[in-house]
Amino acid sequence: MDTSEGTRLEALLADFAGRYVAVARARLQLRTLSVTAQSRDGVVEATVGAGGGAPRIRFTGKRCGEMPAADLAQDILDALATARAEAATRVDTLTRDAHAWSPVRTASAAGSVPGTRGTSTPSAPPDAGHRPGTVGPPAEERPVTCWGRMVREARTVVAGHGSGPDGGAAGSAAGSGGRTPTRAPAPPRRTGPPAPERA
Repeated sequence: MDTSEGTRLEALLADFAGRYVAVARARLQLRTLSVTAQSRDGVVEATVGAGGGAPRIRFTGKRCGEMPAADLAQDILDALATARAEAATRVDTLTRDAHAWSPVRTASAAGSVPGTRGTSTPSAPPDAGHRPGTVGPPAEERPVTCWGRMVREARTVVAGHGSGPDGGAAGSAAGSGGRTPTRAPAPPRRTGPPAPERA
């Protein structure tokens, strides 16, 4: 394997690592996403999550007790519809950004619906200078570490490949920390006819 192929392998592994981190971060944001919207008159406030289900309804003043039931019901429906539309927009944006991520950092603009606010907004994946463990919960550290180790092992294998008749084995041993893999001894094989059974 020549240098160009080794470089391309490193780039592919690094790209996979970046995509993994982007998807993991998007999943975390989806779990914590919450959108709150008000009715046009501000009487009703509705909060929904990423799935749009299990909404929380809150009445913001005493006016709700003076309103006709039909108007109050319409306010609830309006607030729910606005919150769910904004939640769906943010989910689509998070999903699109996670799957279309590239090493070139681009700004991602989430859709915004007037009268809404949220607790989770899309963020770009960490750039090349990101150091694992500095930002984000522990769940985001493990993929970066695993992929970094894979890139280092791939680089070691590429560097040791083709250096001699045992180049592949040497590369594998170096990639596993310098330890030569050992096999368990095979059980002894019997030769000759089986021993006669005793009565």
